[in-house]
Formats: sequence, C-alpha cells, structure tokens
Amino acid sequence: MKAKLTTLAHIAALLVFFGWNAVFIALVYFGLLPFHFDELQDVLHLTQAPPLAIAALVAMAVVPPLASVLGAIKLRRSPGALMALFYGLEVPVLVVGLYVIIALRDPDPGVVLLLAAYGVGAVGLVITLLAGAPTNLRPRVNLALTGLHATGSFFGLYLGGLLAFFVPPLTGWVLSTLARGEFWHDLLRALTRFDLLEALAVTLSFLTATLLVFLPAALVVQPILRWYHGVRALQRAGAGAAAVALTLLVLAGWGAGLAATARQPQAAAFAATEAPVPGAEAQAAWRQQAARTRAGLVNAYLQRFRYLDSTRHGGDVRSLYTHARYVDLGEAVAERAEAAFMAWARPFYFQDDDGRFTPVEAAARFRAYFDEDIQVGAAPEVRRATAMAFLGFRTGPAAPADAEARRVHLDRQQITVHPGRGYADVELHEVLRNTEPEDLEVVYAFELPPTAALTGLWLGASEDRSQAFPYVVAPRGAARVVYEQEVRRRVDPALLEQVGPRQFRLRVYPVPGQVDREVPAPALHVWLRYQTLPGPDGWPTPRRLSSRNVFWDGDTIFSPARDDEAWWPEVLPFDAPTPQVTLHVPVDDALALRFSPAGERPALPAGRRFLVVVDRSYSMSLVQDELHSSLDELSAALEPHNQLDALLTSAPARAEPTRHLGLAEVRAADLAPFGGHGVRTLFRAARPHLGAYDAVIFITDGGSRAMDAAELRGEDGPYPAAVPLYLLALGHPEGLPDDLSTAVLGSAGDQVPDVAALLDRLAWAAQPQDEALVAVADGWRVTLEPAERGAEGPEALAAAWLIRAHGQARPHHALDTLDRLHALAVQRSVVTPYSSLLVLVNERQREALRAASADPSRFERPDGEVVEPLPGADGLGLSGAPEPGTWALLGLAAAGAWARRKRRGGAPAPN
Repeated sequence: MKAKLTTLAHIAALLVFFGWNAVFIALVYFGLLPFHFDELQDVLHLTQAPPLAIAALVAMAVVPPLASVLGAIKLRRSPGALMALFYGLEVPVLVVGLYVIIALRDPDPGVVLLLAAYGVGAVGLVITLLAGAPTNLRPRVNLALTGLHATGSFFGLYLGGLLAFFVPPLTGWVLSTLARGEFWHDLLRALTRFDLLEALAVTLSFLTATLLVFLPAALVVQPILRWYHGVRALQRAGAGAAAVALTLLVLAGWGAGLAATARQPQAAAFAATEAPVPGAEAQAAWRQQAARTRAGLVNAYLQRFRYLDSTRHGGDVRSLYTHARYVDLGEAVAERAEAAFMAWARPFYFQDDDGRFTPVEAAARFRAYFDEDIQVGAAPEVRRATAMAFLGFRTGPAAPADAEARRVHLDRQQITVHPGRGYADVELHEVLRNTEPEDLEVVYAFELPPTAALTGLWLGASEDRSQAFPYVVAPRGAARVVYEQEVRRRVDPALLEQVGPRQFRLRVYPVPGQVDREVPAPALHVWLRYQTLPGPDGWPTPRRLSSRNVFWDGDTIFSPARDDEAWWPEVLPFDAPTPQVTLHVPVDDALALRFSPAGERPALPAGRRFLVVVDRSYSMSLVQDELHSSLDELSAALEPHNQLDALLTSAPARAEPTRHLGLAEVRAADLAPFGGHGVRTLFRAARPHLGAYDAVIFITDGGSRAMDAAELRGEDGPYPAAVPLYLLALGHPEGLPDDLSTAVLGSAGDQVPDVAALLDRLAWAAQPQDEALVAVADGWRVTLEPAERGAEGPEALAAAWLIRAHGQARPHHALDTLDRLHALAVQRSVVTPYSSLLVLVNERQREALRAASADPSRFERPDGEVVEPLPGADGLGLSGAPEPGTWALLGLAAAGAWARRKRRGGAPAPN
C-alpha cells in the first residue's frame, strides 16, 4: 500500500511539474513571444527601465524552461525535489515577478528586504537540489546552506502567511468554476474555435489558480524541511549548536530589518511641515532632519508607484470573504481578515489612515519648505518610479523630472561662424536621434549676453537646410499657445523664446521614436542662429542652464572638436584678429544704434544709498559660499563711500517678518536659508522701500519657476521703475516671470552674473547721462542716433536693443505699442521679450497662429512653468486581491499590452 501511495505521489508530482511547465512554455514561447517579440524588445530597450522590473520579466520567461530541463535530467526520480523546485522557485518567481512588473515602480525598503530574502533562499534551494543530500556536503558548506535555508524559511513564512489570506476565496473560485462548468465551457469554446492560444491561456489560468491553493503551505514547509535536514546532518557532525545559533541570528537579523523598514517616513515628514518653524535654533534643528523630511514627502508623492493601491486599504480582501461566488464567511470574519491582512501586508501598502498624505499636499509642502517643485527636486526618484509605466506616458511636453534624462542622443553638433565687419552670425546645427520607442520633446534652457540676439530656427529631416521648415516671428503669448496645442496633438513644432533678461528656451517636438529595435530612429536636424558682437577673447556662446531628455557622450561628433562636457565651448576663438570696432547700424530710415567699446570702468559711485535684498529661501543653501563672498565684495567696494542696507526676505515657513537692517549688521546666522518662495517675493519685499534708495540689488539663486507660478501677481499691479533694479543671480536662473523681467529692464537695470559685472553697471550708471545713451553692458556702449545712409552691421542685434530701449522708456506697454515693437522684430527676424520664433509644418498650424495672433492676449503667457501631475499615476495601483484567475497571464502579457497600446496611437497625452 505504501509503495502504491509513493508511486501515485510520484506520478502526481510529475503531472503537476511537467504538465504546468509544458502548458506555460507552449503558451509563452509558441503563443505570446512569436507574435509580441518586437513589443517585448520595446520594453527591454527602455533606457530608464528599472533593472528590477527587467530582471523580473526575464526571470518569468527563463526560469520555467530551465527548471524543466533540471527536473527532466536530474530530479525526475525525486517527487519531493520536483515539488521543492516548483513551489520553492517557479511559483514564487511567478508571484513575485507579477508583483514587480505590475505594481512595483520604486520599491519601498521593506519590499526590497523581502525580495532580497527571497533571492538568498532561492540560491540555497538551487544549491541543495544540485548537491543532493546534506550528508554529501562538508560541514562548513552545510552550515552556510543552513543560513540560506533559514533566510528562505523567513521569506516563506512571510509570503506564505500573506498568501494564506487568499486561500479560502481562491478555493471557492476553483470549486465554483468546476461546479458551474465554466472552465470546461471556456476550454471547449476555445477548442471548437480552433483557438489554441486561448485554450492554453484558459488551461494555464485554471491550473495556476488551483496550484496556488497549496502555495502558502508549500512556501512554509519546503524551506523548513530543507533547514531541518541540514541541521540534523550538522548535529551528527557535532555542529548542531552552531547551526541553531546561526539560524537564530539570521532570523533575528531579517526580522529586525523588516521591523526597521516597516515604519514609512511620510507621517514624520508631514508633522515636520505642519506648521511654520520660527527661530534660528528650531530652523537649524529642522535642517538636520531635512533629508528624512524630504524622503517622506517624496514617498507620499510617489505612493501610487511604490505601493499597492493605497486607496483601498485591504477592502478587496474583505469583499472576497463576503462574495457569494467564492465563499461567504460573514462580515465579522471578513473584517477580522481585513485587519489581519493589512497588519501583515504593511510593507506593501502606503500608510495613511486618515487620507491626509496625498500627492498634491506632498508637492505643496515640498515647494513651501524645499523651495522647488518636487518633480525637479526629486527628479531621479520620479524618473525611476515612472520608467515602467505605460510606454505612451512620456509622449508630449517634457516634464521637469526629464531634466538631464538620457533619452535623445546628440549624434552631431556643428558650429559655424560667419564673420562680418565687427560682428558675426553664428549658426548651430544639431542632429538628434531618439533612443526610445516614444516620440519625445527636447528642451534647452540657456543664457546669452545682451551683445547677442537670436535670429533663426529651422527643423528638418535631412542635412539640407533649404528643405527644412522655416520659422515665423510670432507674439510671445500666441507662439506659446500654438506650440503647446500642437505638442498635445503630437504634431511637429519648435519654439524659441526669451524668458528673462538674458534667458532663452528652445523646445523641439517631436524627436521621432525608434519604432523598430533593429533600425535606428530617424534623425531630426535643428538649426539655431544668432548674431553677436565680439568679446575680449572670441565670439560669445550660449551657456546651458539645463536640458531635458537630450544627452551627449563620447560618440557625439563635435565640430569644432572639443573634450569638455558643456553644450557649447565657453567661447569661439577668432579665426583672425577681430578688434572691437565702432558700428553704426540703421534700424529704420530715421534711427540707428551705435555700438562702441566702452573703455575702462569709471570710478565707483559715492554718496549713494543702495538696498541689497537677500533671498533666504531653502534653495540658497546651494550658493551660500557665493552669497557670503558677494556680500563681502559689495561691502568692500561700496560701503566706504555709500550707505548699504540689507533686506532679508522671509518665507512663510519662517513665521517671521522681513528684516530691514544695515548691511554691516548682517551676521552669517541671519542668512541661513529656510522655506520656499519665488523671486516675486523679493520684489514685493523691496517695493515699499524703492523711494528711499538710488538702486536696489537683488541677490538670489533665481528660485523655482514653479514657485514663481504659484506666487500670483495679486492686486499690486506693475512694478514701478523709479530706481534701477539689478538682479545678481548666483544660481543662473532659467528665467523670470514676464512682469519681473519687464521691471528689471524697464528700470534701466539688468541681470548680472557676478559682482564685477554689477560694479561695472553701477559705475557707468553714476556718470552724467547722455540722452542718447541706451546702456553700457558687457564692455559695449550703446547709443541712439540718426541713421546714416550706406551704413550696415548687425541689424537684428540693433533691433533687439532698440526694442529694449523702448522698454526702458515705457516699461508697461499698451497693446498697440507692443504690436509696433513686434512689427520691428518681424522685420528684423529677432527674438525679443515680446516676440518668439515658431516653426510650423502645415497650414492648420498657421491658421491657428493667425487666430492666436489676433487675440487681445497675444502677448500674455503664464508665469513660470505649470507642472503637470505625474503621468501614469492614476490606475497603476494593483488592487489588493485581483480576480484569482487573472494572475497567470498578467505579467507575461504586459509587454504586449503596452506596445499594442503604443502602436494603436498610445494613451492620451497628459494635459
């Protein structure tokens, strides 16, 4: 009788092991992969895809055939070994792999610890199956395996306990399916339709659900049995005490690690940002915990990417226990099961009992305390969390989190200088090639000195610029509206606009995706042109402030060749000696601008009063050394003969008023950064004091564009230009809101890169002013005079300066004045604070631009950047208890589903 039972057990083990693997391999390798191989390659080819997700996808496809080979060659005579391989390795790979692929975007530390425990236990299982009985091993090897088996037991106890909650409803589903004949009906329907793929899927789904009923017990028993046999062997070798001690140490270590990672950081982060933090000591203590607070806010923001569906809180478990189709155990049992499940599954669920820790609130608090948008401040975490979301989510505008992302390769860059008499036209030609399946936007934010003006933009599919789509000069608001509309339509446009006194932004969409893995994506050619006066050492070049999605590396061909990692070289050397000469440039029949070398800086002013407004927001922590040295330089240069006062800004998180005191009274502790606010706060703080000073100097890192957008203009109206306003931007801001940029330029002030440039501007401003003087900047003196016949020069640059001169005379223009300034920009093809370059590719876009250009709001555009919610955040959470029969194919079909969505047009672009 015993022999017959052993034989039956052996046959059952063979049927379960080889039967399930045969169906699985047939479905995957002969059903799914032949039809979806390209789609799978798309997923594997994602440059930002998490290695953990890729490893899970590969493991789910590779482990069953390898296990089948191992079982057929070595373990076919051992039913226990076959079941150990099946329940100890294959089924956990399926369960864990499904979880990783479907739900896991950026793993919680507790989940990482459990996955590590599973990996260690799986290694021990494979070694044991290959090595045979513990008595065949040396004691030291057996002792090491005992530690591995103890780890496997820890993981088996945890996962087995977790899955045990699903055994009653899963059993009910299996029995119900058999009793109702649904399995046989579905299988017969597939066979009568000769749909072998569907038949395999139905069979695998039912077999998997049936075998999962026994999985919790198998996960617990199998590793414990392996551990037990190893300990018995060690006892016979006289090392039993060491085995027990090692086991206790391993279990205590993993248990302590799980307990330490079970406490998520968002509760402490929200408590730390619940109320303002007054006082220098309290703020210093807060800054010491800033890393933990930041981690908690980021965790709350990314909760839908890191955890199972955080909005259900185990409700699916309770519904399974009271669902009539499975098994109805009553509300009382269901509630207790739910409570126990949530306590056991704590690492997999976001902990928020009262629903306060929302992503929206986390983003708002991040801005309020860390002084930047969370998608910028936590860009690496955001990119990692969203990388394996649906493939279509990145199509559309590049998000702040795409800063420095390596997705579009710069294949080639060529810079050509066309020198004229005393000036040059410089042209950039770039060849961009996408490395991912989705169409992407490329964004460059950069600075140019006021002695240069942007004059051209083209997009093309070949080297021939004459075949490229040319630019049009459009009102800044209309150009922005049309561009963003077309990006959402996924149609080609490009936009080049001025977003600050010296700042510009280039946006190009789309860089075509790589549809076929074996064929490189088509190249996109971009041409950019500007006109410039010479500098002391060569032709000035743009300074990159940031970029999105684009990258370059050792394979990029630069012409002229260089070794540095900058977007442009610092300066383009002259091919021949090019002295700075005086240029008389007509702008129209009546007016001309004269550009002449400024000469030596005159004496610094004396007897003046200056107000220094110091940004103390949190982002200034990155430029504290520059801030202190700048204040020291200003004090040494100006304070002996002038009065210097300081105005120290205060973010709402400080809960203290703005401080107004003498610069000499400012101590280092007064400058400690804390809280978040935009540049607009600096201007508002200075506004009541403008009449008492000869000039105002703002020292800031530029802040966050999102913070500028959040700080509404309110009812204070335009900023007066009573005195010159100078913006000393230590952190090279990417831009300013239009009203603040207008205030700076309209006050006869400027943005300056350092104290030396600021002192130059102050020294020239203190000299007796000629009515014809427009400005002295970057070593050049610009004056307005009557036009002379026959003169020529950098006409676009002259037009840009004439428009700037109008801005100084009338900083707050009526619409008809803006139209006249725009007409001049159109005539000279130049980017100005009011006019942008827009590349359009069809008549529908041109009609949209004509309509937008006729709108009264054609010169209005949003302050800063409107940061969209995370694409793909909704609907990615995995419910606590999905329909049991659907587990089998979810992960393996994921690649095909993602790519089918892409090839049918993709998900709607995020708005």
